[in-house]
Amino acid sequence: MSKQTNYQRGVYYERKTVNLLREQGYHAQRTAGSHGLFDVIAVGHGQVRLINIKAGYWPPPAERREFYGLDIPDEYGAAYLPPVTLEIWRWDKGDRMHYIRLEEDW
Repeated sequence: MSKQTNYQRGVYYERKTVNLLREQGYHAQRTAGSHGLFDVIAVGHGQVRLINIKAGYWPPPAERREFYGLDIPDEYGAAYLPPVTLEIWRWDKGDRMHYIRLEEDW
């Protein structure tokens, strides 16, 4: 079997994350092609989860700092949104998953 590219590995773990969240009752999808900060968005259980997926490493400090300062202006109805969590999920070889919620753990 040929070695996976970084792109293929990323897609694999994004899909794995979406499937896991769907099994937990969330409406989840990849943000494929967006080139944004989040790879997966999940809605359910009274919350919105914005998730960045990493394969085998935590993002460096400069990349993690991008998550801070994200704000939804009030004119977009921020006061009426459900709670939003900002998360990074890291998948290791062997498909072990670790995650952090930024506002709680970082």
